[in-house]
Amino acid sequence: LLCSVPSTASCTVSPDIAGVFASKDNALAQVAKLKRLGFTHAEAVKLENSSNTYAIAGYYEYKGGADAAVRTLQANKVKAYSKKKTGEIYKPSSVPAPVKPSTSKPSAPAPKPS
Repeated sequence: LLCSVPSTASCTVSPDIAGVFASKDNALAQVAKLKRLGFTHAEAVKLENSSNTYAIAGYYEYKGGADAAVRTLQANKVKAYSKKKTGEIYKPSSVPAPVKPSTSKPSAPAPKPS
């Protein structure tokens, strides 16, 4: 689940980072890309202990949601990772890959019995 506010106490994974930029303009361009990909809560954030600006895809209450978002970003060729509030990086390697939509045409309906 996406956390409604980044500082919410129940939010244990914070955040999904989709880029770290020296230029705020570059971070904002990445945020625009994230929003086009459907990450409507994406934002550019300047952290107190860094001179860089971070492109944040979202903040998630559960690790599974954060991992799914990272896989979606990576499937769209966006380098991303999740960090816990403690700074430890989550690696979503043990989680299944995202489901790809079917490209085959649906089959014709079966004939009704007479």
